[in-house]
Amino acid sequence: MMRRASEIDTLFASLESGKTVLHVAGLCLFDGELTMDRLRRHLEPRLHLVPRLRRRLVEVPLGLARPYWADDPGFDIADHLDEVTLLAPGDETRLAELVSRLAEQPLDRGRPLWEAHLIHGLAGGGTALFVKVHHAIIDGVSAADALAGLLDLGPEPREAEPAPPWRPAPLPGAPEVVARAAADAAAQPFELLAAQAALVRELPGLVGGPARDLAGALAGRVRRALAGEPTLAPRTPFNGVISPHRNLVFRTLPFDDVRRIGKSLDCTVNDAVMALCAGALRRWLAAHDALPDAPLSAVVPVSTRTADTRGAEGPRISAVLGVLPVHLADPRDRLAAVRDSMRRAKRTHARVPVGTLVRLLGFAPPALAALGIRALTAARWPRFAPPPFNLIVSNVPGPDFPLYLAGVRMTGYHPFSILFDGQGLNITAQSYAGGLHLGLTCCAELVPDPETLAEHFEEELEVYRAFI
Repeated sequence: MMRRASEIDTLFASLESGKTVLHVAGLCLFDGELTMDRLRRHLEPRLHLVPRLRRRLVEVPLGLARPYWADDPGFDIADHLDEVTLLAPGDETRLAELVSRLAEQPLDRGRPLWEAHLIHGLAGGGTALFVKVHHAIIDGVSAADALAGLLDLGPEPREAEPAPPWRPAPLPGAPEVVARAAADAAAQPFELLAAQAALVRELPGLVGGPARDLAGALAGRVRRALAGEPTLAPRTPFNGVISPHRNLVFRTLPFDDVRRIGKSLDCTVNDAVMALCAGALRRWLAAHDALPDAPLSAVVPVSTRTADTRGAEGPRISAVLGVLPVHLADPRDRLAAVRDSMRRAKRTHARVPVGTLVRLLGFAPPALAALGIRALTAARWPRFAPPPFNLIVSNVPGPDFPLYLAGVRMTGYHPFSILFDGQGLNITAQSYAGGLHLGLTCCAELVPDPETLAEHFEEELEVYRAFI
């Protein structure tokens, strides 16, 4: 059965370009030897738990309407699994170099949008698994849910629930897709009216505190503009024109220490992660003679999943705008500034009808969105326009107990995300089994020394340990 892609699925599917790949990735580290045969025998009977792993996108000709998800009748899990051995000495540097090259390659649009690379030859034994999944399929929270479904709680693999019979229909031809799109288009005016009506119903939620926050932010920008100060995010070395080349690096911090940092000033774990980011970036920017006298602006993704939509297919995310106070020298001041900023942002976001606004955006034809992205890319806009924000910082909660794949314990899970023009650095974190596992995705030209930036996170944690 064909299912029309959602508005946000379509957005992620349309924004991909030659230098902007729209897949997220995860590096799973295991403390034992995992063979390809064991991996395949473990995954194959569980594919039905994440249905989109066997579905592919079917585009509407000329991109005139949202695409469709359809079962891939030619699906073969072997097409999505690869095996590679690291060159000696097989250390973290070699592993980071390999996954950086793998991350640069776009996924094949003619197949379901995922692939997994089994990596041998790690120093000290063990195995790694690098998984790429298109953002149209999954977000951070649903990725954690998928991991929980595909992995086990102990070394003895559980019996997978019986899979229903999978009988994929033949892929639809262009005439069928066009006819289906035309039928859906007939209902689009009513869907648009419904989305507009929902927006009208939700707008009163902006009255009160959120409206004051928005008005205050706008007034602050006006004051800064009149004083000749910058009103958008400050320029940094990583806010330039990106290339297709990526550098991925990863680190693990003790999660208990991060949690205690938050408690030290009545902050959340996410506040503590943001403060660590601010401190690490302050060190890096100062070393590059690029430390601004204003905070950086960070987009912080927020899951919109509820109890009713937990387990639903596709990404369900929105975002808030927070600050990274790199201009403040005192780490306690940075943590307090992050806490206050995130509280204001979440208070406003809770009342802003973000989901409805995304639905309205989804009524634009994919071809129009792709054309706009190509025009911006060709104009190389980061060379002359200030960035609307500096980077994306994500923090996804994970299980605090170990998980197993085919009887082998997973010791770490490092998530990596996407880059756009003007945003050449993305910081993603996930807690798991006592660690905060960081994944830094960098444009190779804009952040040529990602290892140094990763080390700054460890140095910043040492600073905060003095206060907890």
